[in-house]
Amino acid sequence: MLAGDFNLYHPQWDYYDRYDQKAESLLQLALQWDLSLRTPRGTVTREPQGAQRGRPSTIDHFWASVDLPATYYGLGERGRSDHYPQVLEVQGQQAQTYSQPEGWNWKMVNQKRVEAEAALLPGLAGGLQSLRARITTVESLEKEFDWLVRELQRVAAAATPPRKLNRGFQSPW
Repeated sequence: MLAGDFNLYHPQWDYYDRYDQKAESLLQLALQWDLSLRTPRGTVTREPQGAQRGRPSTIDHFWASVDLPATYYGLGERGRSDHYPQVLEVQGQQAQTYSQPEGWNWKMVNQKRVEAEAALLPGLAGGLQSLRARITTVESLEKEFDWLVRELQRVAAAATPPRKLNRGFQSPW
């Protein structure tokens, strides 16, 4: 879903068939994301109030995935605002949850912390010669490899922030 006060005019939603060239970017985004306009054409979402001038307009929109079952409600009471409240009720859908992605934001790594953590690796106290001396069989190689991977992950976790949540698409601007 995409919702907001877009402040754009286009015959697809404006009762007076006004047109703003910037609306093309919104329509391209809707096409790219497979969204349909759920605010009915001509629905007054903003009306001048008090000393304001101009015609009523449909500048607040709800856009939703084409196959998302939803019902639009425009509420008649706007109180002291020049915008009317809008409601889009989604039927039978559970909110999508985002989990923390695994991994680290390598662009933000603290190099000095990496060096400090690496200097403290207990298994490398005797240097690489000591490590090589401990690897005499395939089993010992696997054991040392697993240890090294765990230690590198510990160093990365100590010196590098985790990746941010991915919330879908990147904004074109």
